[in-house]
Amino acid sequence: MLFVAILGTGCHRKPSLEPIPSAEEYCWWSSQYVALPPVLLASQFQSALVAAGFANAHWVRNGDSAWAIAGPAHVPASPTGAAYAFRVVAYVPRDAINCAWRGNSEAPIARRPIGAESCFHANVFIYPPEQGWASKDSVAAISRVLPLCSTVYQSALAGLERLQ
Repeated sequence: MLFVAILGTGCHRKPSLEPIPSAEEYCWWSSQYVALPPVLLASQFQSALVAAGFANAHWVRNGDSAWAIAGPAHVPASPTGAAYAFRVVAYVPRDAINCAWRGNSEAPIARRPIGAESCFHANVFIYPPEQGWASKDSVAAISRVLPLCSTVYQSALAGLERLQ
């Protein structure tokens, strides 16, 4: 009987709820290629995310892919209390499925250029403040995505050419 009571109390934990983003935006509408291996690219993006104001940026590796993740966090110039999370995923260029990724069905399928050591794509998640926001606030938060992507890309890809 004691065993059943212990099992019963162990199963009644409150689930931990993650914040739910109000929007997901892409930095670029198709995969991009660079002459840098996925692990090094993810490491550079991690450093760029820290420089952009994400204190919790980190990168991980899984087989042939690597990704840098950060957030949700309030970054400098976050409008109306919005928080942002950033994710960039890098693959070896022979990964035909993931390197053909398109965030928009009208985006062209990028073909692997000569000299490419990885392809990557990035997206940004937007989280509203706890008290919520008006529609103009969410529009302002979304309009911050491209400048944030630009800041991160310029830092992460400094000196690298995006291959086409």
